[in-house]
Amino acid sequence: MKKNLLLFALSLIGFLQANGQEDANLKGFSMTMNLDGNRVEMQCSSGCQWTKLSFTLPLMGKVQMVNENGMAGEETETSKSAFLFDLSFADNTILLNGHKGTAWKKLSFSMMEGKQAIIDQHGFEGYK
Repeated sequence: MKKNLLLFALSLIGFLQANGQEDANLKGFSMTMNLDGNRVEMQCSSGCQWTKLSFTLPLMGKVQMVNENGMAGEETETSKSAFLFDLSFADNTILLNGHKGTAWKKLSFSMMEGKQAIIDQHGFEGYK
């Protein structure tokens, strides 16, 4: 019984340490996105050097890179970014791929005119 309890405790410690390391790689940010015609408008409330960012939606198959400094080129080095993701659009759905500083690797959600989607380093938080 003591041996099982010890194994359980060691497993729990290992899980908590791994989870803590994962959280240490996350970079806190919070932003909203809304769609105005074919234009994405973003507002960052924390974790960014920018407060407002907007651009025309990339054509199908094209992506727009975004990091804490704003719009980034595809050649942006992940090592120099606190967080980095790319954004594309298909069938009224925003598609995000997290490259650095996010808990998510892929994230997608529908965009609705007049609604703001809320995202952060943990994922999609809903609409406001």
